[in-house]
Amino acid sequence: MEIKTKYDIGQRVFFMSDNRVCEGTIESFDIGFGYDNGTEYLDICYCVKNKFSTDIPINEEELFLTKEELLKSL
Repeated sequence: MEIKTKYDIGQRVFFMSDNRVCEGTIESFDIGFGYDNGTEYLDICYCVKNKFSTDIPINEEELFLTKEELLKSL
């Protein structure tokens, strides 16, 4: 099995926190894999560090490469 992540460690990303657009850096990630009712699932959660806090766990689908991509998703 090969697992590809959307973001790399050290990469800058944008996300929402407390209804604000925030920027941070990928510090690490965790991968969860399993079966639920016979269906495989893969869960990738990134630990993001920003100037206000450290190691905020954020799911891959909640991260964006640019502020503009994040705003378009709202």
